[in-house]
Amino acid sequence: AKNHEVQGINLLPSLKTSKDHVYEDGEMIPVSPDDLGSIEFYPNSISHNKNGQLVAICGDGEYSIYTALQLKHKSFGSCLDFVWGNKASVYAVRETKTKIKIYEKFKDYKTIKLSAGTSDMIFGGYLLGIRCPTKEKDVEGYIDFYSWKYGKLIRRIE
Repeated sequence: AKNHEVQGINLLPSLKTSKDHVYEDGEMIPVSPDDLGSIEFYPNSISHNKNGQLVAICGDGEYSIYTALQLKHKSFGSCLDFVWGNKASVYAVRETKTKIKIYEKFKDYKTIKLSAGTSDMIFGGYLLGIRCPTKEKDVEGYIDFYSWKYGKLIRRIE
Protein backbone atom coordinates (compact mmCIF):
# COMPACT_ATOMS: atom_id res chain seq x y z
CA ALA A 1 0.00 0.00 0.00
CA LYS A 2 1.14 3.52 -0.78
CA ASN A 3 -0.82 6.26 1.02
CA HIS A 4 -4.47 5.31 0.29
CA GLU A 5 -3.58 3.41 -2.91
CA VAL A 6 -3.17 -0.38 -2.91
CA GLN A 7 -0.67 -1.86 -5.33
CA GLY A 8 0.07 -5.43 -6.36
CA ILE A 9 3.21 -6.99 -7.77
CA ASN A 10 3.41 -10.27 -9.67
CA LEU A 11 6.93 -11.72 -9.56
CA LEU A 12 6.29 -14.57 -11.99
CA PRO A 13 6.54 -12.55 -15.26
CA SER A 14 9.78 -10.92 -14.06
CA LEU A 15 11.34 -14.27 -13.28
CA LYS A 16 10.16 -15.92 -16.54
CA THR A 17 11.66 -13.22 -18.75
CA SER A 18 15.08 -13.77 -17.20
CA LYS A 19 15.41 -17.57 -17.51
CA ASP A 20 19.13 -17.36 -18.32
CA HIS A 21 19.89 -15.05 -15.41
CA VAL A 22 20.38 -16.60 -11.97
CA TYR A 23 19.58 -14.16 -9.19
CA GLU A 24 22.03 -13.94 -6.32
CA ASP A 25 20.83 -13.70 -2.75
CA GLY A 26 19.90 -10.07 -2.04
CA GLU A 27 19.94 -9.01 -5.70
CA MET A 28 17.17 -6.63 -6.79
CA ILE A 29 14.47 -8.08 -9.09
CA PRO A 30 13.00 -5.57 -11.56
CA VAL A 31 9.23 -5.37 -11.06
CA SER A 32 6.45 -2.95 -11.94
CA PRO A 33 3.56 -2.46 -9.51
CA ASP A 34 -0.08 -2.55 -10.65
CA ASP A 35 -2.56 -0.15 -9.07
CA LEU A 36 -5.43 -2.20 -7.62
CA GLY A 37 -7.50 0.64 -6.18
CA SER A 38 -7.77 2.88 -3.17
CA ILE A 39 -9.11 2.46 0.35
CA GLU A 40 -10.80 4.93 2.70
CA PHE A 41 -8.24 4.86 5.53
CA TYR A 42 -4.48 4.96 5.87
CA PRO A 43 -3.22 1.34 6.05
CA ASN A 44 -0.93 0.22 8.88
CA SER A 45 -0.84 -3.50 8.13
CA ILE A 46 -1.75 -5.93 5.37
CA SER A 47 -2.13 -9.70 5.83
CA HIS A 48 -3.26 -12.56 3.60
CA ASN A 49 -5.47 -15.39 4.80
CA LYS A 50 -4.35 -19.01 4.85
CA ASN A 51 -4.98 -19.77 1.16
CA GLY A 52 -3.92 -16.32 -0.10
CA GLN A 53 -7.25 -15.47 -1.73
CA LEU A 54 -8.25 -12.74 0.74
CA VAL A 55 -6.32 -9.81 2.14
CA ALA A 56 -7.07 -7.80 5.26
CA ILE A 57 -5.98 -4.17 5.36
CA CYS A 58 -5.96 -2.52 8.80
CA GLY A 59 -5.45 1.03 9.95
CA ASP A 60 -7.01 3.96 11.81
CA GLY A 61 -8.96 1.56 14.08
CA GLU A 62 -10.65 -0.16 11.11
CA TYR A 63 -10.20 -3.22 8.95
CA SER A 64 -11.38 -4.10 5.45
CA ILE A 65 -11.21 -7.50 3.78
CA TYR A 66 -10.79 -7.72 0.01
CA THR A 67 -10.16 -10.40 -2.59
CA ALA A 68 -6.42 -10.50 -3.19
CA LEU A 69 -6.34 -10.29 -6.98
CA GLN A 70 -9.10 -7.81 -7.93
CA LEU A 71 -9.49 -6.00 -4.59
CA LYS A 72 -13.24 -6.63 -4.38
CA HIS A 73 -14.65 -5.58 -1.03
CA LYS A 74 -15.90 -8.42 1.22
CA SER A 75 -16.21 -7.09 4.78
CA PHE A 76 -15.20 -4.23 7.10
CA GLY A 77 -15.43 -3.13 10.71
CA SER A 78 -13.68 -1.49 13.62
CA CYS A 79 -10.78 -3.16 15.41
CA LEU A 80 -7.68 -2.66 17.50
CA ASP A 81 -6.08 -5.87 16.10
CA PHE A 82 -6.91 -8.32 13.31
CA VAL A 83 -5.70 -11.92 12.83
CA TRP A 84 -6.54 -14.79 10.47
CA GLY A 85 -7.59 -18.14 11.89
CA ASN A 86 -6.71 -21.74 11.18
CA LYS A 87 -9.16 -21.90 8.26
CA ALA A 88 -9.28 -19.60 5.24
CA SER A 89 -12.69 -18.15 6.16
CA VAL A 90 -12.06 -17.59 9.90
CA TYR A 91 -10.67 -14.43 11.48
CA ALA A 92 -10.77 -12.53 14.76
CA VAL A 93 -10.80 -8.88 15.69
CA ARG A 94 -9.99 -7.25 19.01
CA GLU A 95 -12.72 -4.63 19.25
CA THR A 96 -11.87 -3.38 22.75
CA LYS A 97 -9.34 -4.35 25.39
CA THR A 98 -11.84 -6.82 26.85
CA LYS A 99 -13.80 -8.02 23.80
CA ILE A 100 -12.59 -10.24 20.94
CA LYS A 101 -14.94 -11.36 18.16
CA ILE A 102 -14.45 -14.44 16.00
CA TYR A 103 -15.94 -14.41 12.50
CA GLU A 104 -16.55 -17.30 10.14
CA LYS A 105 -17.50 -16.67 6.49
CA PHE A 106 -17.84 -12.94 7.29
CA LYS A 107 -20.53 -13.57 9.96
CA ASP A 108 -20.21 -13.04 13.71
CA TYR A 109 -19.51 -16.52 15.13
CA LYS A 110 -18.29 -16.20 18.74
CA THR A 111 -17.47 -13.43 21.20
CA ILE A 112 -14.82 -13.74 23.89
CA LYS A 113 -15.23 -11.34 26.81
CA LEU A 114 -12.26 -11.15 29.16
CA SER A 115 -13.38 -10.99 32.75
CA ALA A 116 -10.04 -11.11 34.55
CA GLY A 117 -8.18 -8.32 32.79
CA THR A 118 -7.45 -6.60 29.53
CA SER A 119 -5.70 -7.64 26.35
CA ASP A 120 -3.07 -5.74 24.42
CA MET A 121 -2.56 -8.04 21.40
CA ILE A 122 -4.03 -11.08 19.64
CA PHE A 123 -2.31 -13.77 17.58
CA GLY A 124 -3.67 -16.01 14.82
CA GLY A 125 -2.80 -19.59 13.95
CA TYR A 126 -4.01 -23.00 15.04
CA LEU A 127 -5.34 -21.42 18.27
CA LEU A 128 -6.35 -17.82 18.95
CA GLY A 129 -3.76 -16.26 21.24
CA ILE A 130 -4.65 -13.33 23.50
CA ARG A 131 -1.84 -11.53 25.33
CA CYS A 132 -2.85 -9.98 28.64
CA PRO A 133 -0.46 -7.70 30.54
CA THR A 134 -0.38 -7.60 34.33
CA LYS A 135 0.00 -4.63 36.62
CA GLU A 136 2.55 -6.37 38.83
CA LYS A 137 6.07 -4.99 38.69
CA ASP A 138 8.15 -8.12 37.95
CA VAL A 139 5.54 -10.13 36.02
CA GLU A 140 5.22 -9.62 32.26
CA GLY A 141 1.72 -11.05 31.92
CA TYR A 142 0.32 -14.14 30.27
CA ILE A 143 -1.02 -15.48 26.99
CA ASP A 144 -4.34 -17.33 26.79
CA PHE A 145 -5.01 -19.72 23.92
CA TYR A 146 -8.62 -20.17 22.78
CA SER A 147 -10.33 -22.60 20.43
CA TRP A 148 -11.48 -20.97 17.18
CA LYS A 149 -14.46 -23.31 16.95
CA TYR A 150 -15.82 -23.06 20.51
CA GLY A 151 -14.25 -19.84 21.82
CA LYS A 152 -13.17 -21.70 24.97
CA LEU A 153 -9.93 -21.28 26.88
CA ILE A 154 -7.51 -24.14 26.11
CA ARG A 155 -4.31 -23.13 27.89
CA ARG A 156 -2.70 -20.25 29.75
CA ILE A 157 1.04 -19.62 29.68
CA GLU A 158 2.38 -17.25 32.34
